[in-house]
Amino acid sequence: MIGWYEGFKQGQESHQGTSAEAYKQQADAQINAACLALSGVPQYECIAQAISAEREQQRAEQDLDAQQQMAEWARWMLIATVIMAAVTGFGVVFVWQTLKATQDMAKETSRIGEAQVRAYLGRESCAAWEGTGVEFCGTITNCGNSPAINVYMMLELTYFRSIGENTFEIREFYTIPQSIGTVPAHGQFGTGRVAFLGFFGGGGGTYDVRFANLCLLGQDAFGHEISFFGPIGYFQSFDEYDKKKIHPGNITPGDMHGNRRKSLSSMREWVAKAEKHK
Repeated sequence: MIGWYEGFKQGQESHQGTSAEAYKQQADAQINAACLALSGVPQYECIAQAISAEREQQRAEQDLDAQQQMAEWARWMLIATVIMAAVTGFGVVFVWQTLKATQDMAKETSRIGEAQVRAYLGRESCAAWEGTGVEFCGTITNCGNSPAINVYMMLELTYFRSIGENTFEIREFYTIPQSIGTVPAHGQFGTGRVAFLGFFGGGGGTYDVRFANLCLLGQDAFGHEISFFGPIGYFQSFDEYDKKKIHPGNITPGDMHGNRRKSLSSMREWVAKAEKHK
């Protein structure tokens, strides 16, 4: 930009010098043609008029050059302003992207830190059987580095429901969630033998329970929801359970049936109502 201006300035000065020389030659030619033939005062007046006309033309030329310079400078200033605005815009976008990347990195660092510290619920050797309602026995575990708070447990029971002669459909119903409180970090909670007497989500007909899942719902130390959903053994009676409990593999099957999302959603709604009425 500065180099262009210096070049433009030198060009204008060269043009002005050339124009001044041309006007001087024009005045000399007019004096030689019209004024030298005169004498006395008329000759003096003729020469003065020729010189005055030459200076007037030169002044008009200089005014025009100045106006052209200002117009050209204004055009290039506009171009420079547009370029600076574009550069500034790119700079703002770059700073915004850098700030966003920094915020994303901070969030990811926080997420990783929480994941390393938060509670993780699980279960060991859990089983349910038909008894007084549905009975349950097992151990709730927390393998995380902070306690699991306000933990509830619930069973999802998958059954075949008779809807006609030799006609069945597979459905789920749920036990009323029970609170087990806090499970410490790297700790466990033994439930002992407990009975679920209340149920919801089922329908009419004859139940033939085939599968069971344990649902756990609570909060970690950061106030975030934590949950667990996994299969447990289900038996037709306590005696059947008692015969197989010495073999943990027989109590907690590896195959999963049921609907995790639906079960936890139903449990979440029930727990929210229970907490509200505490």
